[in-house]
Amino acid sequence: MFSIFYMLMYIPSTQSFFVGSFIMYLFKAMGVVVDPAMQLTIYLAAGLFILGSFSFLHIYGPKYGRGIQVFGTIFKFIPLVVAFVAGFILMDKTPGGTSSM
Repeated sequence: MFSIFYMLMYIPSTQSFFVGSFIMYLFKAMGVVVDPAMQLTIYLAAGLFILGSFSFLHIYGPKYGRGIQVFGTIFKFIPLVVAFVAGFILMDKTPGGTSSM
């Protein structure tokens, strides 16, 4: 059940947020002013498109849907590992090695 929820709800909703944000930054870089109603429309359209495409992919190509799940699971842990390593590397930047807390 969690796998189905992850594939049909979690991945598309997070991906739609990232796609919508990318589109907004792309518009901002091009100098296009986007009003809030258009921004909401872009977020909804991207979300519905990704949700629909993931659902059809999962229905008609379960092998590919499973591959996307594995890739998404591995990909989401990359920033966590980077933050974990950076936390140890950047843990103490005060002179003398003592913490300022």
